[in-house]
Amino acid sequence: MQARNVLFAIGMSLFSALSAADSSDLAGRYYLQGAMEMASELLLKKDGTFAGGIAYGAAQGNAKGTWRVDGDVVLLQSDAGNTPRAAGDISFRLQDEFNLEEVKEYQEYDSQRGYKLAHNNYVLEIRRDVDIAPPAINPMDVFFEFSDGTVTNLVWSGWTDWRLSLPFDERKNLKKIGFREKGNTGAIQWFEVSNTARWLAIDWKKKPGRKISFDQPYERDLVETELYYKGNPEELERIKDKYMITLHYDNELIEAEINPVLVHWAFDDGFVQKEIWKESNGELAHLPYVARRKLQKVGFQEQGSKGPVQWLDVSPTGRWFTIFWAGHRPGQEDDLSMMFKDLALEIKPNCLVFDLGVGKACFRK
Repeated sequence: MQARNVLFAIGMSLFSALSAADSSDLAGRYYLQGAMEMASELLLKKDGTFAGGIAYGAAQGNAKGTWRVDGDVVLLQSDAGNTPRAAGDISFRLQDEFNLEEVKEYQEYDSQRGYKLAHNNYVLEIRRDVDIAPPAINPMDVFFEFSDGTVTNLVWSGWTDWRLSLPFDERKNLKKIGFREKGNTGAIQWFEVSNTARWLAIDWKKKPGRKISFDQPYERDLVETELYYKGNPEELERIKDKYMITLHYDNELIEAEINPVLVHWAFDDGFVQKEIWKESNGELAHLPYVARRKLQKVGFQEQGSKGPVQWLDVSPTGRWFTIFWAGHRPGQEDDLSMMFKDLALEIKPNCLVFDLGVGKACFRK
């Protein structure tokens, strides 16, 4: 299932919303009207460039680029989202670890990578990840607000518990779904849903050292849900009198180059050895084995990152450790600049129509 975040769902509709008849008449400064909790300013310049800013709650974004008229729409083409990956958007995980006896299996076909190297060293084999397992998360309260004002909640315990259900009551409509870490008294992250929704599919993501975040639910009504499960009597019976909520992990993996990494080797006596690992020097990093101390954990921090060291616990008998790393899209939970990328606004009298998916608003001078 494709990832959809709260504002990306809006953005997809945004992508089909600008229009103009005469570009010279359209040039000017516009302000967004008719969008609840959202403010935006758009400047269309006569030289064919634009500048825009948008805010939604605590999130905001700015963009610059070019604009043109195409039939009855104004098309924006911005450079938003083309910034290079920031250091620190790399995660590391321990895939395998072997003691000295287990490493002997490698000796026959590769003496450099096998027993010969591990006999006198701790060895890290640092490889690019092609898939990443969902991270462990704390239990979450999932809240449901209905048209009669009532609120109920379920507990979501993590990625293995990926499907929830809630009784359907035709006397009231589901209006919102929200998330908050169980036991937390902070704000609930709410999402509005349509009256006809029966299946809500929600992508979630969690990067190292950051809070979990959720995307705008992707909705199916009862007819669409029944069509999806056509030929599956058990599921058809299940959804007949229930809302279905499915939660999907979005690992956000991208093809990325990795900067040099500061590797930390931490031992049981408090000693920590540090060294720089570069991908260009090969996949292996190693440190001489000393019998009087045991390796407890290894840590990784990409050069240039302002985030914390990512620590991985290892067994005291381990000598060879396979570490996978993966690149992630830069965090954009609070960056709305992407909403101006490839945006299309339909031209109406005194209005450049901004389609929000759940309604429409106008950019007006």
